Amino acid sequence: MFTTKVPYYYIILIMLIAVLALTMFISRSKLIAMAMSSFFTALAGTFYAQFSLFIHPRSIISLDISFEIAFIALIGGRGSIAGPVIGALLLRPVSDLSRIYFGDTLPGLHLIIYGVVLILVMIYQPRGLQESLARIYDTLVDKVARTFKKRKPTWGYNRSEPSWRPPK
Repeated sequence: MFTTKVPYYYIILIMLIAVLALTMFISRSKLIAMAMSSFFTALAGTFYAQFSLFIHPRSIISLDISFEIAFIALIGGRGSIAGPVIGALLLRPVSDLSRIYFGDTLPGLHLIIYGVVLILVMIYQPRGLQESLARIYDTLVDKVARTFKKRKPTWGYNRSEPSWRPPK
């Protein structure tokens, strides 16, 4: 198309500049995301240390805590903030109650309960509970909006007649 190689060099130069410009924004965005993630992780670790009043590697990096964190995200729903919150609101009470009532007689029962709940959720709600709860919330909001919507009363006038009067 071009008679010399110079325009191709300019096209390559423009493409390199565009790639470098995009890379700078991507790197900056990744850095900001990593900093925010580190901040919230440190904040959660601080609250956990204040809650437990004792930190030991075996109590922090144990296998059941890792399973609990993963199950909370899987059961609640991945890809949103509301999903892990819903998972935590469901699984933490189940875990605490099973440890209170069955901790001495059946240790590890809470992990079995986690497994059963995870299997049931993955079979019936593969994307987590957040999606079905959002669907229920949307239908409730639609029903409430329809009930409060202004409607003409159906009593007191004939539907076959026009609602307007011709000018006199």
